[in-house]
Amino acid sequence: MSRENPCLKCGACCAFFRVSFYWGETDLNPEGSVPYQFTEQLTSFRQCMKGTNQKKPYCAALEGVIGKSVRCAIYVNRPSPCREFGMVMENGAARLNAENLKRCNRARAAWGLAPFSHHAFRNTTPGVPTRFLFSIHAPHTSRLTGRLIHSVRVPRSGSLHLLSIPDRAGQRLTQRALF
Repeated sequence: MSRENPCLKCGACCAFFRVSFYWGETDLNPEGSVPYQFTEQLTSFRQCMKGTNQKKPYCAALEGVIGKSVRCAIYVNRPSPCREFGMVMENGAARLNAENLKRCNRARAAWGLAPFSHHAFRNTTPGVPTRFLFSIHAPHTSRLTGRLIHSVRVPRSGSLHLLSIPDRAGQRLTQRALF
């Protein structure tokens, strides 16, 4: 099953948000790895990626054309906000955080790009269901609070089914159609 991370074609977040972090993440600190030449001082203890503290942010480490094909020049040494934000492809699944998806779509809209949704992640292998992992941050009174939901999109029907989600009693519900 071959799927490409859509972030590799986007890059809108790198040209929309300020990326600030503790100065100790820079390579000036023996434990830090973010190349100092790609950063600028924000406060006495905070740095930000060069270009992101502007009226129209654009990270100095971003290479390529937003919405077509992009890459991070310091990807392996990127700061913690970049590591924590966005979509992760792992074990054949797209892992998303609902809040990050919302922020991502705000950045994409600013660049005139269509918003991402669960429909944006298509499996490239015909007939094989696509697996997603959604991290839901619902109100504490909700039974979905902080749960990891495993779901499968069925290619022919396009329906999305939950594989498992604990209910209030901790029992598992299986194969429940979402839409």
